[in-house]
Amino acid sequence: MTVLRQLLLSVTVVMAVILAGTLVFSVNGAREYLSAQVQADSDNTATSLALLLSQPVHQDLVLRELLITALVDSGRFQAITLHDYQAGELVARRLQESADSPVPDWFSRMLPLRTPSATRQVMDGWTQSGELTVVADDSEARKALWDTSLKVFWWIVFAGLLWLVFVVGLMRWLKRALQAEITRQVESVADGQAVAADSVRKPLADLLPSSQVIAQARERVQASKQEAAQRIESLTLELNHDAVTGVPNRRYFMNELRRALQEPQDAEGGDDAHTHVGGHVFLSRQRDLAEMAKLMSHQELDTWLRSVGERLQAALAGFPDFTLHAGRLNGPDFAVLISGADGPQAMLVAEAVRNALQEARIPLAPGRFCRWAFAMTDFAPGDELSVVFSRLDTALMAAESAGHTDIELLSGNQYSEGSSRTAVSEAAWRELLTHALEGSGVDLSVHRVVFGKQGRHRTRFESTLTITDPAHNQGEPLSGFSFMPAAVRLGLSPEMDARAIELGLAWLAGNAGELVVRISVASLLKPEFLDVTAQLFGAGQEGVADDRLSRLILELDAYALAAYPAEVGAFCDVAHAAGVRVGLRGVAQQLDVVARLQGLPIAYIKLAGGFVADLESSQGAVSLLNAVIHTATTQRIQVLVDDTPGETAAQLLRDHGALLRLPPED
Repeated sequence: MTVLRQLLLSVTVVMAVILAGTLVFSVNGAREYLSAQVQADSDNTATSLALLLSQPVHQDLVLRELLITALVDSGRFQAITLHDYQAGELVARRLQESADSPVPDWFSRMLPLRTPSATRQVMDGWTQSGELTVVADDSEARKALWDTSLKVFWWIVFAGLLWLVFVVGLMRWLKRALQAEITRQVESVADGQAVAADSVRKPLADLLPSSQVIAQARERVQASKQEAAQRIESLTLELNHDAVTGVPNRRYFMNELRRALQEPQDAEGGDDAHTHVGGHVFLSRQRDLAEMAKLMSHQELDTWLRSVGERLQAALAGFPDFTLHAGRLNGPDFAVLISGADGPQAMLVAEAVRNALQEARIPLAPGRFCRWAFAMTDFAPGDELSVVFSRLDTALMAAESAGHTDIELLSGNQYSEGSSRTAVSEAAWRELLTHALEGSGVDLSVHRVVFGKQGRHRTRFESTLTITDPAHNQGEPLSGFSFMPAAVRLGLSPEMDARAIELGLAWLAGNAGELVVRISVASLLKPEFLDVTAQLFGAGQEGVADDRLSRLILELDAYALAAYPAEVGAFCDVAHAAGVRVGLRGVAQQLDVVARLQGLPIAYIKLAGGFVADLESSQGAVSLLNAVIHTATTQRIQVLVDDTPGETAAQLLRDHGALLRLPPED
């Protein structure tokens, strides 16, 4: 039972008791009053009649009977008796009772009136001659008491019903008012807004103390709410952001990438339909973070990483029209999700990030800075997350293997062409490469190339390292362009390059001509590789007339000379001492190495790419070509051109003494 119902019931009971008491006391008072009135009537009549009968003129018995009979017949007296001391009862008259009395018997029994009798002495001169008893009729008094009781009862019932209606209405109004007032106050607690003072109704002024208590509770709740919100915000930042750099962490980035990879909804869904247009994922890796941790204190490294995060976010802030999400995937890896951007737009963002990270490089040794590797791939709605990251990891391995700071871009179409023979995890690559090195799965793929000029032709053979994957039934070899990035990542490039030199020497033992073997930049950074190479060269010099070393050419990427001149110089010294020649490829993409050719035993340099293609349309390219060829000629370095340009550019190259690669003969 509710409190209001209990209050209403208690008030009703109290009012019923009050009204019942009022009825009882009112009726009893009326009964006492009427009894006194009837008794007074009896007393007065008895006194008057006794005096009258005491007169000498009324001593006659007949006259006395007439007087007494007349009084009884008047209906006001129930009985009158005259008793003589000598003769006994002289006169006795009684009123006949009526059978149709309006007063119920139960009422007369419950509220009886006192018997209204009065006795007086009748005198005969100075002596008492008899006794007169008068009993007044109380029927009229009883009827008056009954009527009065009915009126009081019905008035009390009416007043009770009126009070009940009033109380019920009051309770309902109070219930609505309390509900509205308390609801408004409690909602203000939930909403955190104070209730205006003029909004409190005057009839509810008694609720002002409660309102003040609620207001105080609201303030405490708001304080707790703000504290909880700040804590939630802090926990959210801790959950979704990297504590050191301040950029979003791996969890947040992966969730955003998964959301971007979700299948688009049907275009008929209207304006609210969820549509995706794909995008790109850019990944950068700090390759020397472990070495930096050895050279720097923990606090200094955290400060540097924090500056990297700030540079990354500042670079992305320059593209407000793009949907970009940055994240730190782990210690050395930072990624950027570029949603809804085509290739050129994504490359603009990637270049800005790359430049920002390059500016954050710090020196690790004299002339050597920490290295970044950059990779990017595209994605389309519905792509698998693992496939996207497999492409990205493959591109990153290629960037690490090449050693340059350019962005390696591997699209989904490019990846799908060779994905059937590409390991998707480092564990799988390690198992494949280790088995190939331990067994006989490593081989050389050799093809013939011809460079010529004005009737002069120079034929040589270029090799590519291959491995056979026993897991595939086809038994087709896997090219070094596919597995060397993984070998660099796993630290197996020195073993692979040493095996390539060993296989090259074996090939030269059974074949005539020159053989070119490519050496990766990562192998030059391993000091033990020079020792292994020197041992291989020494083994090749065994015998009286072994010319294999003079016909062996080791080819490096020009970026190696630009980034690690000391390591390249040491390698060239070892090779030159054994009679092995060294060449540089990709010089057109790294023209600054031309100035470093002085004093190095470089046999040739290769030009290719856009630099050669611009010779027909750019006078600056021609001037630059003159400078490159002049520098190379001065150092007795041969200039080879890998790409076959247009006839005008080809003739220009021939005129400058370069050897052009000729198309293969049928």
